Amino acid sequence: MRVGGSAVGAVAMAIGLLLGLAGPGAAGDEQVQRDGTVTAVAPVTAQTTAKVTWKGWRGVRFGTPLKKAQKKVGGDLFEAGEGTCGDVLTTGRATLDGHAFRDGSKFGNISPRKPLTYPLGLRSTMTPKKVKRLIRAGGLSVTTREVDLYGDGNIVVYAWAVGPKGRTLYFDHAKGGKDIYRFGLAATKKSAKAHLYLNGC
Repeated sequence: MRVGGSAVGAVAMAIGLLLGLAGPGAAGDEQVQRDGTVTAVAPVTAQTTAKVTWKGWRGVRFGTPLKKAQKKVGGDLFEAGEGTCGDVLTTGRATLDGHAFRDGSKFGNISPRKPLTYPLGLRSTMTPKKVKRLIRAGGLSVTTREVDLYGDGNIVVYAWAVGPKGRTLYFDHAKGGKDIYRFGLAATKKSAKAHLYLNGC
């Protein structure tokens, strides 16, 4: 008896489910497709799934020395010394820094290098309109300032929202634009506004 391709795929899928191959894809799994082929599933790690919280990221809390944070999350550490610009810890998914924080050598801000989920379900890949809507839906107020940086009529909108314990979400975008330029969560409103207004750090 000849079995059709769809039937073969269904049988393979059933076998895959029994063997745990067609599940959601744990680290190192293979997945059986409907046509019977088997493909590798990218490993899911704590680094790729960890969300930024009001407390910090991947177990590193705001205020933690960046040298100590490096031991936990890895990455490259640049020590800036004294000044407005703080130390910077760069990992594959995010940048942690101490710009305009009470101690520039400590973790005072996190900005994404790849898509990360922030408090209230926010992501830097969302439109400014959606980010503002989600912030307000979370019970927070959004403060905005319109700035003509170069006096040429091109308006940039700076926006921030203060959450628990002063933790401040911030982002900026062109007026009427659908893309976010800078995005992050800072330990204080002062640090958040500094990330919006500072250039060169």
